Amino acid sequence: MYGQTVQPPRQGSRGRFPLPKRVPPPDLCYAVVVKKREKGRVVEVSTRVVYGSEAQVAAALQASRVSETINTYGVERNNLTVRQHSRRMTRKARSAPSRKIGPTWNIS
Repeated sequence: MYGQTVQPPRQGSRGRFPLPKRVPPPDLCYAVVVKKREKGRVVEVSTRVVYGSEAQVAAALQASRVSETINTYGVERNNLTVRQHSRRMTRKARSAPSRKIGPTWNIS
């Protein structure tokens, strides 16, 4: 697992000790892209820093060779690759319908 294990202090003097918790490391830098949708269409895209500071995110983007902004390119590209190679997801996403569309005539 990612992170550090921390043992929380006891609440009192009796009973069990609480279970250890996993917490992110103090130098973790993590930001997300938030997309606001109306009627299924993206109308606004904003970013939010989850762990770390704005300065840490800016330094990480400055050091990056591939990206200058916080974006979802890598994740969305991976999702498309998985969708194309998984039959179950392919049928839901981009394949032709299994039945004929339009008028059909019975010629017998």
